[in-house]
Amino acid sequence: MGGSLKALRPFFMLATLVCTVVFAALMMPLRLIGIGLDYYVMLGWAKITLWIYQIKIVRMGERSKKPGIIVTNHISYWDILTIAATYKAFFVSKASVKNWPLIGWGARMVRTVFIVREKALSAVEILNRESLKLIGKNQSVVMFAEGTTSINPCLPFKNGAFHMSINTGQPIKPIAVYYSRMDLIRWIDAESFVPHLFKMSAAPKSKCYIYEFPLMDPKDYKSVNEMKETCQAMIQEKIDFIKTEILGEKK
Repeated sequence: MGGSLKALRPFFMLATLVCTVVFAALMMPLRLIGIGLDYYVMLGWAKITLWIYQIKIVRMGERSKKPGIIVTNHISYWDILTIAATYKAFFVSKASVKNWPLIGWGARMVRTVFIVREKALSAVEILNRESLKLIGKNQSVVMFAEGTTSINPCLPFKNGAFHMSINTGQPIKPIAVYYSRMDLIRWIDAESFVPHLFKMSAAPKSKCYIYEFPLMDPKDYKSVNEMKETCQAMIQEKIDFIKTEILGEKK
């Protein structure tokens, strides 16, 4: 993609999002008769946006089609798009994401489950109910276990996904995510969204590595903490592997 076209990437992304939101709104009446196209709307939005920014997904590890609770590290808002383009899944997100430009607007239209983290009890009840509903329709639920974005190493994982797994009996599907151009793609919550998006306009082609682990059955773990710590250790180890062995970066 030439330099002049790269400069237009945010506008192409906005146009894609507007079309996605309009299409999702037009499809909403179909929900009333049990026809849900949310996943396909999100899939199209994600794949087109990744194509505009020339981010290629490289899958590694398992390729299980069984739904579950996807637990992953969180580097950037790009994680939402790369995971949405890879898995038949919906997202659990903190309530503040609703107000993000572009990403937040799109998330509202595709049944993202927003939670207020201060209201822990109601959040757990909502998560249990929604996860069973989605997994029953052969769709996974995605949770960013750190609760916010980080660079590396990962922040301590929160308990929510693992409580959900044990309470519902649904397996955890751990995945590790890392990018070849972390200098451009990484984004911490305190950073302004729009300037970062425009900075990405000049980015060269890049890769998103997604490593999928075998499913974790909650019956195999004695406690939430054991399951959480095992999951975080696996993900961190694979991030370090991608970083050092594939990309040749210093640990």
